[in-house]
This record gives sequence, C-alpha cells and structure tokens, in this order.
Amino acid sequence: MDLRVGLDRDPRTLTSVQSTTPGRVFEDTLILGSATNQGYGSAPGDIRAFDVRSGKLVWTFHTVPRPGEFGYETWPKEAWKTVGGANVWSEFALDEKRGIIFAPTASAKYNFYGADRHGDNLFADCLLALDARTGRRLWHFQMVHHDVFDYDNPTAPKLLTIQEGGKRTDVVSQVSKQGFVWVFDRETGKPIWPVEERPVPASDVPGEKVSSTQPFPVKPPPFSRQKFTVEDLNPYLSAEDRARFRDMILSARNEGLFTPPSFRGSVQMPGNNGGANWGGAAVDPGRGMLAVASKDLPCILQLKPDPANPKNQPSRYVSSFGFLIANGLSAIAPPWTSLTFYDLNEGIIKWSIPLGEVTELAARGIVNTGAHFPRVGPVITAGGLIITGTNDRKARAFDVENGKMLWEAQLPEPIEGIPAVYEVGGTEYIVFCAAAQARSTARSTATATPAKFRGAYVAFALRSK
Repeated sequence: MDLRVGLDRDPRTLTSVQSTTPGRVFEDTLILGSATNQGYGSAPGDIRAFDVRSGKLVWTFHTVPRPGEFGYETWPKEAWKTVGGANVWSEFALDEKRGIIFAPTASAKYNFYGADRHGDNLFADCLLALDARTGRRLWHFQMVHHDVFDYDNPTAPKLLTIQEGGKRTDVVSQVSKQGFVWVFDRETGKPIWPVEERPVPASDVPGEKVSSTQPFPVKPPPFSRQKFTVEDLNPYLSAEDRARFRDMILSARNEGLFTPPSFRGSVQMPGNNGGANWGGAAVDPGRGMLAVASKDLPCILQLKPDPANPKNQPSRYVSSFGFLIANGLSAIAPPWTSLTFYDLNEGIIKWSIPLGEVTELAARGIVNTGAHFPRVGPVITAGGLIITGTNDRKARAFDVENGKMLWEAQLPEPIEGIPAVYEVGGTEYIVFCAAAQARSTARSTATATPAKFRGAYVAFALRSK
C-alpha cells in the first residue's frame, strides 16, 4: 500500500510520507504514524490504523483537525488543506489492558516560521491518548504552542506505575527536547504535578505570531540546561574560538528557553537536536523509575527569505541554523551527554552523571565530559542495571541506585540505536548494534567521505556473581 494515498491531498505532490518505525499492533489492527518532509508543503501527519489481514483502513485521527473536529479553531480556516506535519515519526506506547494508544506528535511544518498557521496548532507537539479500537481522542496535552523551535516529541512515551498520594497510579511519562519530564495520569491526562503557563519572548519577524506563554512543569526538575550565555562557554576551546562564540552570543537574541528564531539569529538551548531524542528514555515500570540519556547542544536559529517562494506570494522564511561547534567541540562547557535517573514517585532526580567520553580529550586526561552526539538509548534490567552505549565505542552498565559504573566493554565501532534485551535458556542477553559512523566529536561533516568500517552486532550475557 502507498502511504501517500488517503491523506486528502494529491499523492503526486507529497514528496515524503514514510514510516520510520513498524508501528504498534493492537488486536487486529496495525497503528502507524508517519515521517513527513520538514519544509513547506509537508503531508499531514494523520495517525491511521489498518486491518492486519487485509490492509483496509480501520480509522484515522486527523492531527490537523478538519471543520467540526476538536482543535480546528487553533489553526487558520481551511489550514488542513495546505498545512502538514504534526506527525508521529517516533514510537507509540500501548496500554493493552485499557486499549489506549499514546502518540507523541511532532511540530507543524514549516518548522521555524509559522505565519501561515497562526494559533496554537493542535495537535502538533502533543501527547495524544487515543482509543486504540476507534481512534477517538480521549485526552491530549500540548507541550509547545505554535512550535517554531522544532521542539517535537521524539521519544516514545513511557508507561509506569508510581506511588501518588498513598496509592498506586498508572502514569504515562514523556521526555522532551527542552529537557522536561512530563507525567500524566494514564486514564484522565491530568498532570501529576502542576504545570504553569509562563510568559515567553515575542517574535520580531514580520507576520509571525508566537504564543505569549508556554507550559512549564513544576516537577520533576529538567534534565538538560536551558540557557547558554558567555559564562557557559567551553573552557577547552581555543582563545580564538571562544572570542568568536562570545561575539556570536552577544549579538544574537538570547532570552532563555523559547526565544523565537530571528533575522539576527537566536540562541537555542537546548538546540533542536539536544535534550532527549529518539530512544532516549527507559523505565523500571513497577518501581516508578525513569532513566534519560540526553545531549546539551546549543544552536543558532537565523531566518532568511525562502528562495523557493514564488513571487507575489506572502513572505516565507527558512532557517539557516547551525550547532555551535569549533574544532570538533561544542561551544558549551561539558557535560555534553548525561544520564539522569528520576524517582517519579517523588518527582526528583536521584542522580545524574556524564555519559561517555570524547576520545581525543580523554587521551589528554580530560574525562567526565560526556560523549558528543550519541544515538544510543538506555535499557533497564529487572536486576537493577541501566545499560547503554555511546559513540566512543563503549558499552556500559550502571547501578540504578547510585549511577556507579559497574562494567564497560570496548566495541569494534561506535554504537547506535537501542540495545536489545532477551532471554534464552534462563540466560539474559544484551545486543548492541556497533555500526555508527566513526566519530567521537563533531569533526565529521555531512559532506565528508565517511571512512569504511565493518559494522557488527555484539552480544553480551548477564550472569550472576
């Protein structure tokens, strides 16, 4: 079947509609999201369920609402005909007992300028709880109103049970690129801890109308830094690079979290590839514990006119954004990657440690920096281990109680993806995919010719002492 068909658009005009995950099977249906393109003219991010035997469409949830549907008024009239995104490109979570599918949605498109989509833009940047049998909306929570930051929800929602008010409560938790941990009652969507709508900076770009407030959870504390000033510059940069970044920061808009993109450039911290990303969280569901692997990576968002915009059309702008990097090092002081462990019964951080190293710095005796650009998620075992890896070619196991590293192993290539855990004959195994590009810093670029390497799956057995 062609995923471009059935979206109420001419399929020939949709350049990218694909599924980057296998979706979730519930009873006789396969529930799928989609990955759309990032620019203007994106496909809508409809969530669809198909009969697993016939492929017949069972239900559709419109993440850009149609006339008469809830949320339609949060967009310009008839926006559903032209606006795209608000898609689920990452993973769903499924509560089989309750028949609820939890969907983390992405930003509306275009990512960084929204003059053609004034309003809060439901259901972009939401955690959606849908009836898995019908697609009916049960509840939703929007993490970012009118997103022009590319602060989508890239990590799968996590299902766990906590002690709340003297009773056990089934909750769903969502971690974000902004560094927040959101926790909701699974059935009602009520936040476990208060959420405050706080004032945020206004846009100075013609035609743009960003939201005057954004939601901030009071608890738990964020796992990522949310500001970047000259006081936070990396001490390992050269004097020349420090001076260059200092001038860049002082000349840009830099008003904290949710500073909107601008013509002169805006500091974004965490950057839109920072915070928690795909596969970045794991839970001990019975104990109410959550582990987050995250990146502290600032960037600059700077708008310029869209060269592809036809003449005599309203102005469109595209972002020329860049991660603040020099000589392979991030502009911000370490740690660049962290592993943070939460007790969600109390809404507190139990511990947080740098995760991984930068090989070049470690060779000079500079450690505890965290790795650069990891693309590895954690897993938690029933025996009390957090197991993950980084692109410094090392797999590691940590004690969930205190973050102490209990074991590490060198792999032939940098690690990517989420470790797989399974059991055979009473022995538990952990498998890593060691097949990432060989870089421990940002020195490689997209245009550089990658070095040849032999990827491998590497399996380890867990044994009692």
